[in-house]
Amino acid sequence: MSKELLIINKRYSVFLIKSVGLLILVCILIPIQHCSSPKPKKIKDATFDSLETMVNHQLNNNADSAVFASKTLNEYAIANNDAAQLFKSSYLRGKSLELAGENDSALIYYNKMRHFAFQLNDTNKILRSYNALGSFYLEKGSNDSVAYFYRKGIELATRVKDTIQLANFLTNTGIYYEQCNKFDSAMISYTMGLRFYEKEGDSIEMALLFRNLGNLFLQQDLPRKAIVEYSKAIVINQQLNKKLEVGLDCNNLALAYKYINNDSAFLYFQKATRIFSESGSVSNIIMVKYNYANYLKKLGKINEAEKLYQEVSDISIQNNILMGSIYSLSMLAKIQIIKNNLQNANNYFDEALALAKKNNLTKEILRLYYAILESNLTLNNSKMAMKYFTLWNQLNDSLQTKLQKEAVIKYNTLYETEKKELAIKLLENERESSRIKTKYLRFVFLFAILGVLAVFYTFWIRSRQKLKIA
Repeated sequence: MSKELLIINKRYSVFLIKSVGLLILVCILIPIQHCSSPKPKKIKDATFDSLETMVNHQLNNNADSAVFASKTLNEYAIANNDAAQLFKSSYLRGKSLELAGENDSALIYYNKMRHFAFQLNDTNKILRSYNALGSFYLEKGSNDSVAYFYRKGIELATRVKDTIQLANFLTNTGIYYEQCNKFDSAMISYTMGLRFYEKEGDSIEMALLFRNLGNLFLQQDLPRKAIVEYSKAIVINQQLNKKLEVGLDCNNLALAYKYINNDSAFLYFQKATRIFSESGSVSNIIMVKYNYANYLKKLGKINEAEKLYQEVSDISIQNNILMGSIYSLSMLAKIQIIKNNLQNANNYFDEALALAKKNNLTKEILRLYYAILESNLTLNNSKMAMKYFTLWNQLNDSLQTKLQKEAVIKYNTLYETEKKELAIKLLENERESSRIKTKYLRFVFLFAILGVLAVFYTFWIRSRQKLKIA
């Protein structure tokens, strides 16, 4: 009897061990089945990195070259079918096309950037795509689209507690409100952004925000408050030894002192001119000389102002800076009106108008028509004034019709964007629901196996007890 008992116990022990082993195996296999395979470690791509560096360099120097280089970069990323590379290349392609003035094509690539960010399911990249699209629409004056993308960015950055991105979106939202003349809302956004940057100890961004606050006060004809903010910015940039930023702050301080007719404006204009002449870009030099000339013109120093406008015109022509040429020629024309020389004034206006027409700058053409109209009225040339009034009126009506059509297209685009966002959100909800169901089924299956095992174990215990009794 003892041998039979031993054999039965051995059989039940083997059965129990097999059952436990099977249970462990099932528990291991179920999670593996429902989890995606691990992503391979990212390998550095030297070719892509070098092309990316080239595009970034050309974005700061030559927009036309950047367009061709970004195309090569994008084609390389497409050939690799790498979503991360496609995200970067789409952004750089969009940026280069935007700088080249090809806005419709730029928007296509910014939207592709957002698509790849969602494909990668990378929160940081999604935030960057919202920022890029919001900034693009901000530059183009499409206020509803700006608000939409910045609002999405703020919501996501708040949800994931990304302080830096949240501060960036708040700063950009402040710029948006400022452009819409919602100064109180802009002040709130800037102040909140500044608080986050102070918390992170980001001095560079703090200086930029102080400058933005100065600009905001200046727009509201509060130059003394603007001077306080600009002074804070200049202190930080001097500590960081950022000469170009100091030059910009000096230019802004000069403009603020100009509002209150303070002689310090001369000092800061001269400081800014000296800094930019030594180490600034051409655009910086043009900006400060143009502002200084406007100040001299306001003070009645016509000859000095004319000399600076001529310098701006010469630098702009030498460096192919279109808007610098148009603005300086317009101001030279106005100087001639002050000097009562209508013929010279119209000659300058004709040069500016020819540049604007050659480059299809409709808004500049409209502005010049009105300037010519006013100037000729000032010097009693009614025939010329009537001619340009007619041209201005026709173009203005045409432009209003075009703006209405653009508004319809813009709202349709915004509607499609919101529809896609809703579809993405529904898809994410479905995935989350599926994941929860899978997890629930896994636990049910596990408990079922444990229940079966418990029944077998109970049966085994009772069998042993019966054998012992026997």
